[in-house]
Amino acid sequence: KKILAFFPLLLITLLIIIKNKIKNKPLFIMAGLYFLAYYISLSILGTWSTSLDSYIRYSFPLAFFLILIISSFNIKFKKIFYFIALISLIYFIPTLYFLSAPTTFNQARNWIIKNLNQENIIIVNNINHLELPKNKASYELLTDYYCASKCQNVIEHDLNQEYKYIATDKYVRDDIKMPAGKEIYYLDYQTGDGQLMSSFTNPTESSFNLDGRMANYFDFAFFRIKNFGPDIYIYKK
Repeated sequence: KKILAFFPLLLITLLIIIKNKIKNKPLFIMAGLYFLAYYISLSILGTWSTSLDSYIRYSFPLAFFLILIISSFNIKFKKIFYFIALISLIYFIPTLYFLSAPTTFNQARNWIIKNLNQENIIIVNNINHLELPKNKASYELLTDYYCASKCQNVIEHDLNQEYKYIATDKYVRDDIKMPAGKEIYYLDYQTGDGQLMSSFTNPTESSFNLDGRMANYFDFAFFRIKNFGPDIYIYKK
């Protein structure tokens, strides 16, 4: 399913030229063997992929091998290649824009730095892959396992003093007790029962992440999104 959804243009091109003579047999054999070996390995070992859009980055080498297989043929130009090029451009142009535009991660991070950079604020970050800038007080809340060189340097040299808030996430120690008298703001994928302060969303039924739905040529919600990233809500309790 992933090959059909993610590489339809390559498959169509291969079907068009399949009757042509093979110009480079060593390349064809090598690329074909690598394609089969990787495909079989991925099918057997890739049990962590539970849906069409999960872990798609592991499917990308298949596209590389398909391109090599296509290149091994004696390709003769046909008018249908104009259609394939047009479809490629239709997807390429918005993709290029979305890659250069701020994601919802960027938007939420910038909003917090601009609006919540105060000493009396605690930020509870429940968004995966969204890393907020942390000061010494924030890094001191982490478990030892997740306090690597960056964390240790900030604590040792008291870096990032320009960030006044305390940021917490799933890596903080279990025995931590938050200071009293602080305003608490939450970052989450859904609206909580507090006061909604800001949101960064897309007009689609579910989150549109870069490593996921972007690669599916048949997910036409791609043409309705504003930027990449999950829906992020910031609310206060």
